[in-house]
Amino acid sequence: MADLDGKIRRTSAQVSSGLIEEDDARAINAPLIEQREHARLHLAALPSAQPQPAFDEIDPDTYRAAILEAWHDRPLVERREALDRVLDEVRLSPGGIHISYGMGGYHGHDPYGPA
Repeated sequence: MADLDGKIRRTSAQVSSGLIEEDDARAINAPLIEQREHARLHLAALPSAQPQPAFDEIDPDTYRAAILEAWHDRPLVERREALDRVLDEVRLSPGGIHISYGMGGYHGHDPYGPA
């Protein structure tokens, strides 16, 4: 929306500077205003953020079920990226598989920011 607002303001500035006529500005801005309204309605329809429960308030079974449900809804590429971020090591041996989890997959990136 900020990008659309900027484009609309630039068109108004061009009118103020005498670079384009008001009729041209209205023609340029009409689809931008429509896109902005569509984006505003889309954002308004999104669900509000749910409060995060404290660690000791989490039911492990409900949490596990929610994670599995979200996991199955994700594309395979996103699943692989998520695993890459949390798996430290996968070791195969004749006795089975050893999997180590941790923050090692972040490779020095901020775990709370873009990787």
